[in-house]
Amino acid sequence: MEKLSFKTLNDCYAVVIPMLQRDYAYGRIDESEKRDSFLSNLRSYFMTSDPHELDFIYGSVDSNNNLKLLDGQQRITTLFLLHWYLALVKDQNNTCHFSEFKEMMMQPNGESKFSYKTRFSSTDFCNAIVKLEFKGVNYEEKYCDAVNDNSIKLSEVIRHEKWFLPHWNYDPTIDSMLNMLDSIKKFFVPEECGDYYCRLINDGQIVFNFLNLDEFHLADELYIKMNSRGRALTRFENLKSKILKLYDDASKEVPKEYNKKFSEIQTAQGNHSAFKSLRDYVSYMLDTKWTDVFWNEWLNTAEYDEVPNVDDMMLSFITIMGIFDHIIYKLDGKLSLARKDELTREINSLMSAKDKNKGVTVRYDKLIELLKENNYAFLFKIIDYFNIFNDDGKLKTYLPASFTFFSEKETFYSITNDYKFGMEYEKKAKAFAYIDYLSNNPSPNPDHLEAWMHFVCNVCSNSYNLANYTDTFCTSIAGLHYLCCEDIVSEIAQKDLSVLATLDIPQIEEEILKMKLSSNPSWGNAIDNAEKDLSYFEGRLRYPLIECCGVDENDIADILKIALFIDYVEKIASIFINASGCPFESELIRAMLSKGDYLMYFNSNNTLLKNADRDNSWRRFLKEKASDNNAYHPYGMVSCDLRDYFRAVIDDPLFDKSNAKSSLLAIAQARDSSIPMWRKLIIDCADILNNTEVNALGKDRFLRWNNETTQYPHKKDREDNYEIDLIPGSAITGYHAELFSLCKYYELKGKTFGALGSVIYQRAKTNIEQPYFYLGNEDEPIVKVMYQDDCCFRFLMADGTEECNIAFDDVEARLLAINP
Repeated sequence: MEKLSFKTLNDCYAVVIPMLQRDYAYGRIDESEKRDSFLSNLRSYFMTSDPHELDFIYGSVDSNNNLKLLDGQQRITTLFLLHWYLALVKDQNNTCHFSEFKEMMMQPNGESKFSYKTRFSSTDFCNAIVKLEFKGVNYEEKYCDAVNDNSIKLSEVIRHEKWFLPHWNYDPTIDSMLNMLDSIKKFFVPEECGDYYCRLINDGQIVFNFLNLDEFHLADELYIKMNSRGRALTRFENLKSKILKLYDDASKEVPKEYNKKFSEIQTAQGNHSAFKSLRDYVSYMLDTKWTDVFWNEWLNTAEYDEVPNVDDMMLSFITIMGIFDHIIYKLDGKLSLARKDELTREINSLMSAKDKNKGVTVRYDKLIELLKENNYAFLFKIIDYFNIFNDDGKLKTYLPASFTFFSEKETFYSITNDYKFGMEYEKKAKAFAYIDYLSNNPSPNPDHLEAWMHFVCNVCSNSYNLANYTDTFCTSIAGLHYLCCEDIVSEIAQKDLSVLATLDIPQIEEEILKMKLSSNPSWGNAIDNAEKDLSYFEGRLRYPLIECCGVDENDIADILKIALFIDYVEKIASIFINASGCPFESELIRAMLSKGDYLMYFNSNNTLLKNADRDNSWRRFLKEKASDNNAYHPYGMVSCDLRDYFRAVIDDPLFDKSNAKSSLLAIAQARDSSIPMWRKLIIDCADILNNTEVNALGKDRFLRWNNETTQYPHKKDREDNYEIDLIPGSAITGYHAELFSLCKYYELKGKTFGALGSVIYQRAKTNIEQPYFYLGNEDEPIVKVMYQDDCCFRFLMADGTEECNIAFDDVEARLLAINP
């Protein structure tokens, strides 16, 4: 590694921007903020006599002594233009130094020692501005005058030259160079910088560290990895330079912490470490091994195309790690957070600053703030976070392939591509727990890591409040951090669970019980198999283990309880056969209704339940007892645990776990004739659940008891009162059907009523209208039939007269008697 100035670099090599590089970007019109910031820094370097470093540049030297620049293109190109400009500025003796610049930059073959191979036109332009000659005419004096005249815009002068070819106007690199020259003239006023060129050449005012990649035996494919062709300079590339500077700042402001981390790195690297500072180490790792991890993972994704998003991935990674650290630091041991707390708003803003097309959009200054807070703690820890996933340029994994609860590869993808997704609180909570554990245990005991992640996945998957809001996500993160320990099995007993917020305490208690029981290998095998067979329930075994079998920690050696547990697991698994749930829900619903009114109350509706979703699913139904305090039954006492109806199904003598679907149907068909009419109708009329003709039940399977006479108009005060609306969506404001009238319609469908033809069903359009079926024409029906109450119907005739209290079983006879 050499420390070089622009002059000494060109004394040693001819600098070539290889074809695989991007166009010059710093001069683009839309990069004014970045350009002005860089030029301002360059100008400030001349305010003192001390040399200033511009970080590393990397490249490979070929047999012709051409340095193919890999990293540093933007900085070196800007320095080339700055030297060109300052060489034309008159010094205190009213002399320009362009002849010296030209001698430095010209090769024996008459071409520039600095060239762009991205396009032939870029190379020709570099040759032209170094020569400043055309058809024997020397333009040095003209440009010396133009540079020193503040009224002249250099780009306009150059574009109007005879030697400036028309097609050069369409070369983005040339366009950027011209824009940069105009900006350089704005920042470096000739009257103030007469001696700047000599200071650059003689004093090495601006230097950089050059790393020859040939010494590291790196393949040419690294050019592709480090540079996404045709793209503007990424936000990460800009952030990177700011991060590296922070390490210099940290060495001065927090030397104790800095030296501790640097000592760790040196120890890890061994006695042959070539890195002289944390800045050196991080810069090298960001450009090589860390980037290799991201690059290799990107190549393996479905999104692989010609435009890599590695820089977006790295920016996403740093942002998510920063959010994790910031939450823990700001909460400072607290395990609760208010929804309107300033930290809640801040984290929500950080997590929302992303766009699937633009990537992570968190402001630079905010990320820098995160890196600097708490004495630069995150700046040092980000090294650990990168290394957690780094296995010499490949993604490092710690868990065996047989561990199916958590995917390290998917987690890495989720973190590095976070800008493509929503908040995904649960995934982030699991990722945090994984990273938090490895941060504290960099060489983990495999069994202990498995136990921890098994615990975490089950708890997070069943802590439904975790994913509700940003504040609950933050407190979940804090709770996981509090619970994190090297050996969760032996140390969890020392944790006070009462201080936790958001994380599901019953699930944690269940996990503790399962850990204790698993000290008996028979229990361990039974529990492991149960979690696999009941994958739909995401690790929650409380229902079969505790509710059905009454198991506690005193049953470790109870073989009868083990056998009973296995039997219940097999029964439940025969219904919910995989992670998607039950494939024959119609039979399950009908069997459940034969045992009782199990419906859960949700968002002003009663739901027959479904496989998918978090809140109104079978999974949630079996999660906890439906009591008078249950959120789904807010309007009075529920007389029993609604899950008893499910147990009544699987304990029914007709239930056969080897043929669950058929046995559920048999249970439904054996229903008691005395059950309420609405349950009979759904059991007996398969068309309702199947939406055979009329789209009545939506994916949520919502029913609404539409009775305006009760205190709570959508709650059952008795089971067969008024109309029971079937809601396709989540509200009754759109098209909807009604249970009794729809079932009667399906019963009569296909029958002919003389000249009136067959019945036709008409859903209601609003919550004011009532669904009905009719005979006759749609515009002028002879009769409309709608549900009235107490299993009776109301007939509305074409002449405006009504007939009420037509019994359910008498509807067909009455329709046959109508004579139009």
